[in-house]
Amino acid sequence: MRISNKTQFGFEPVATADATATGVQHTTDTAWAVKLGSLAAWTIKTCQWKYKVALNQATAAGAATLNLKAGGTVVGTVAVDLTAGDAVGVVEIDLAGIEGQTRIVMELDVTTAADAGTVAEIAGALDIETPLIVSGC
Repeated sequence: MRISNKTQFGFEPVATADATATGVQHTTDTAWAVKLGSLAAWTIKTCQWKYKVALNQATAAGAATLNLKAGGTVVGTVAVDLTAGDAVGVVEIDLAGIEGQTRIVMELDVTTAADAGTVAEIAGALDIETPLIVSGC
């Protein structure tokens, strides 16, 4: 018999970042960091990182990198073209080797500044599938 469980970890509620300055503009608050806990002991088949970067206005300039970090190590990255408007997507991530107490955070690094007054709202979640195979019952 095969059973699959899906767990979703959400990052902090919508966070805001100044998109008009370059450099790291937002890192998930450690109080909202995701920890795998006992799921780290499982063989994780798939993990989907769902993300959204929404802008408060259209901008003629701007680019950023959205990173998923586990204990300071980048485990997923997405290039965000701020001139294209809102960025929404799903990326397959390998969480093998991440210990249960390691904090997983999202970080927005603005590489090219956006127009004055541009604010980015950042949201995300991890969907983790854990299989359970029971045999010999």
